[in-house]
Amino acid sequence: MRLLQQAITTIWLLYLSFYGWLLEFNKYRDPNIIDCDKGAEFLFAVFLALIWLTTLIIWGVNLMLKYWDKTKPFWFSGGLSAALSIAFIPKFIMWIQYNAALPTKCG
Repeated sequence: MRLLQQAITTIWLLYLSFYGWLLEFNKYRDPNIIDCDKGAEFLFAVFLALIWLTTLIIWGVNLMLKYWDKTKPFWFSGGLSAALSIAFIPKFIMWIQYNAALPTKCG
């Protein structure tokens, strides 16, 4: 279980560093200005999917530990992952709107 916790922490750190890189190297800081860079936005979506997947894995492991093994679950990791996943919902919505505008603006 400690390995799972380390792997999830690594994925979160990769995501946050990639998000910082995406903001740094995008042509414009404003998400409403479309710069037609489809590769970076695709990678952002992949990392966002990994975040949600790891959150589901953490909570699955928490429930297994609590009800099947009768041991102490990782409530801190579970709460942190859920809070961060919920916090990134506006970014996810912004990314969907950005992708919807790409074909019309960059045609």
